[in-house]
Amino acid sequence: MRVGQVAVPYGTCTEPSNVQAGGGACSFRFRCLGCGHFRTDVSYLPELRSHLDRLLADRERVIAATELEPWARTEAAPSATEIEKVRTLIRRLDDHVDDLTQQERDQITEAIDVLRATRRNVVHLGMPITPSGNDPRGVRAAGR
Repeated sequence: MRVGQVAVPYGTCTEPSNVQAGGGACSFRFRCLGCGHFRTDVSYLPELRSHLDRLLADRERVIAATELEPWARTEAAPSATEIEKVRTLIRRLDDHVDDLTQQERDQITEAIDVLRATRRNVVHLGMPITPSGNDPRGVRAAGR
């Protein structure tokens, strides 16, 4: 199953050209949460909750900014649709967990701990390489 997908923030991407390119060829500017090729699971709940908190804080910061022109304010603020999408994902995942027995929850929690530890140590999220030639993990880009 993992052959046809690549890791992206908060889940995986199944878009064939992006998978073939190892996550570096997203045609949609890495708008994963709004893409039909995006998949997530309960192991990403902490990151999704953190992302929602950041979106809400960013929205409040933009609303409070007095130095922004209206067009810049609109561009800088996270959209209500994006915020609702993250809330919906979190709710859906929480609902799935709530439907489990305590024994199933314990098994899921154990599996999540293993997945998260593995992800921290070996998974590159397929984000573009920074202009300095280093990827987000501090590894030099090929050919530099």
